[in-house]
Amino acid sequence: MSKTEREMRAWTGQNFIKDTVRYQEEYWDSALVSHPKVAEAAVIGKPDEVKDEVIVAFVILKTGIEATAGLDKELSKHVRTVLSPVAYPESVYTS
Repeated sequence: MSKTEREMRAWTGQNFIKDTVRYQEEYWDSALVSHPKVAEAAVIGKPDEVKDEVIVAFVILKTGIEATAGLDKELSKHVRTVLSPVAYPESVYTS
């Protein structure tokens, strides 16, 4: 992705392409927040040499929910179920 394309995202809103399917940032956020353990979520695109760009998710868990081993995979699987089998964050960070 060129610098100009990245700059255009800043003006037009975030769109992420995952395996030729375009998803708006809000779709990713909504998919994560629809999980019963997630209070808030945000995603960003991270440059990747092989895939050009990968999705990284940041989530705030609901009060009383602890981050456990495997929660990142659980959230990725949930996004795949909500959006599509090819749509998932490569990394999930929780707080």
